[in-house]
Amino acid sequence: MAATLFTSPPSAASGDPLAALHCTLAVEMAGDRTPHLQATLHNTGTHAVRLLRWGTPFEGAWRAPLVQIERDGQPLDYQGPMVKRRAPQPSDHLTLRPGQSLQASLPLSPAWTVDQPGRYRISAHWVWQGQVRAGPRTATTLPPTDAHCAPVEFTRP
Repeated sequence: MAATLFTSPPSAASGDPLAALHCTLAVEMAGDRTPHLQATLHNTGTHAVRLLRWGTPFEGAWRAPLVQIERDGQPLDYQGPMVKRRAPQPSDHLTLRPGQSLQASLPLSPAWTVDQPGRYRISAHWVWQGQVRAGPRTATTLPPTDAHCAPVEFTRP
């Protein structure tokens, strides 16, 4: 099941470069395997966007509760690691060129207990941080922006 999500409420016409970022969240369930959160991020804008991976699905591992999960309307506790950070390095960022898409996949377990029967709802709970590059020497730092995303749901029988 997939849901389209919009990372920032303003429109691209408002001049907000994050309005050009569109994501899709999905949950992949294969047999008895733990469900995986699938995230795809697409830059529909005309400028490259450089984003900090930390605290987003694009970090590649659970380092904080970057989503909120409910089972049958009741919030579940995050059980994954919490890390303390140093100053970000260049490798801690990702760059999306105009028209480019990136994908990430994270197993929900062991960070979340999702093996009980019920209806699960996953909502994004991360912040985009980064820069927009209009040219090789021109960059604008963006204020931290909440990821306003449509939730995705799945059912465990």
